[in-house]
Amino acid sequence: MNAYDKIEEFLEEYQYEELDQEGCDDFGDLTFEFINDDNYTYYGYKIMTNVFQLNFSGTSDWFYFISIEDKDMKTYKKNLDQYPIYFVNLEDGTITREGDNFKEFMKRFFEDGDLKQFSDEYLQQDFPKILQL
Repeated sequence: MNAYDKIEEFLEEYQYEELDQEGCDDFGDLTFEFINDDNYTYYGYKIMTNVFQLNFSGTSDWFYFISIEDKDMKTYKKNLDQYPIYFVNLEDGTITREGDNFKEFMKRFFEDGDLKQFSDEYLQQDFPKILQL
């Protein structure tokens, strides 16, 4: 099973579990999908990468995501759990890195044992850029 399938299975299992992190009461629903520019350009910004969204908080002005570069679009599924996790705030046009990989990021919410199927390795990647329109 590739990493994409492992993550998808994991998120389906925990879709309705309350994520328990101080200050993250509004994390919202876990998602697992690419979004296009129409989802966020009305905030006046363009994220200069392929955006694979991890959550929907009920508003689209902030979310966690994985950046998939064009060169990786055909191969990302095999090692998706090794990609860094980012947070974008479209109110102020900032992106921050929130985890080296899926496992590290999800440790905020789940016990390490629940995450054993995910890689500890992480990919080196250029930081995604955000452009003000």
